[in-house]
Amino acid sequence: MVRHGHRPLDPQKSKPYSPCSSQLPIILTTRNKSVKPSDVHRKRSAHIHDLTNPPTNGSTRYLLSDRPFIDCLSDSDHVTAKPKHVVVLRVSIHYKGCEGKVKKQISKMKGLISFSIDLATKKVTVISDVTPSSVLASVSKVKNAQL
Repeated sequence: MVRHGHRPLDPQKSKPYSPCSSQLPIILTTRNKSVKPSDVHRKRSAHIHDLTNPPTNGSTRYLLSDRPFIDCLSDSDHVTAKPKHVVVLRVSIHYKGCEGKVKKQISKMKGLISFSIDLATKKVTVISDVTPSSVLASVSKVKNAQL
């Protein structure tokens, strides 16, 4: 006899059906209705003891050595920082879709530090290590842009 489905042939010897992990049953739990929203308090600031005692269940940060951090900075080689360029472009952005295209294109740029897009004024501000002409060329690939 051929049977289709998940029920076994002998119901007395069978175990209760348990679904696979992708179809686990949903168990609805009831909330404790005696707790009022005013009874639940959110911790808004650290207590003085939280600052002095390490957390028991959280992560902890450790210093690698006892030397002060300033000494480490003075010993390190001084590297000249690349100049940061702030470029403000006027871009023909009309709606959120245009904003998404520009955002995606700017995100691909190498040397990008930060950027902001103002849809109301149609201005895009880019802070990067790249020259302003390179930023303009990159944004001009997707939308009409001017310095």
